[in-house]
Amino acid sequence: LLRHEDDGPNLLLGILKHATKLRPTHSITVPDVIDSKLPTITSIVPSRTFAWSLQGGMQTLTEALCSRLRSAGPCVTMHTNVPVHRIQRSGDRFTVHWSLDSTTEAVVEDVDAVFLSCSSYHSAVILSELLPPGVLKRLEREQLPWASVAAAVFEMDRKSAQPPVRGFGHLVPSTEDAHALGVVYDSVAFPQLDGDQQSVRYTVMMKPYSYWLTSDQCSNKEIESKALDVLKEHLSLSSPLVIASNVQLHRDCIPQYPLGHVENVKTVRSEISKLVGRSSQQSTGIHLVGFSYDGVGLGDAVTSALRAVSAELQLSA
Repeated sequence: LLRHEDDGPNLLLGILKHATKLRPTHSITVPDVIDSKLPTITSIVPSRTFAWSLQGGMQTLTEALCSRLRSAGPCVTMHTNVPVHRIQRSGDRFTVHWSLDSTTEAVVEDVDAVFLSCSSYHSAVILSELLPPGVLKRLEREQLPWASVAAAVFEMDRKSAQPPVRGFGHLVPSTEDAHALGVVYDSVAFPQLDGDQQSVRYTVMMKPYSYWLTSDQCSNKEIESKALDVLKEHLSLSSPLVIASNVQLHRDCIPQYPLGHVENVKTVRSEISKLVGRSSQQSTGIHLVGFSYDGVGLGDAVTSALRAVSAELQLSA
């Protein structure tokens, strides 16, 4: 007790500090099969660095990956912005049907593995010829609903729209406003992106009105006007001078996990393994990847992909 009190500043806090030290810590370990293919950590991260960012944003990773694959030689072919319609079984492998345009369909045969990182309801359509209706239903919107989000980004004259406090932003309780979700103070969180420091940036996130989702009844001007009203009211801005703005309506962009989601995903993956698993001792060849299944955060999506690729490399080696 004396030791706990010394660790304090009082006995109760000392006991709590001691208890937290005894709790096991959880971390994600990169599987050996993946780790062996990555560069050493010292070659990509400077010593004594705690965090790093990308000057061009997360798109930098996508562009670097595409560039690396395209330069890998004639054994690699990459197609982007081409919708996949369905996957068929072909022995221990798969045939993938996709379209070059609205009238032309192409086929890729003898596919060893497929990683479906699209939305769950799109995966249900692609897998419609492989899985029974009872399994497909678990991937559809009725079982796993999706939310839409409207986002408005403003650049304003700093003198007319100075952030009232220093912070990342704030959330808005639904009892205060049923459609305003929150505001991000971009210039406080990422001041290095403010350029000449004469302007300030905000992002307003909103739950769309039902008629906003009808494309012929909603304009970006209406969304922008609502978002600007939110900023004025919440930050007490009387006459903010808008320099530039960007409005986006993201339809069905965030999965709303229902009760029992984790068990539901386990069931789907188990059924895929049973129904389309290869006859040889290899992986199922079809992997469900991304935030439809394993968490909506960026880290969750990366971990989901890591596990899928690791499983394929280990079992098909």
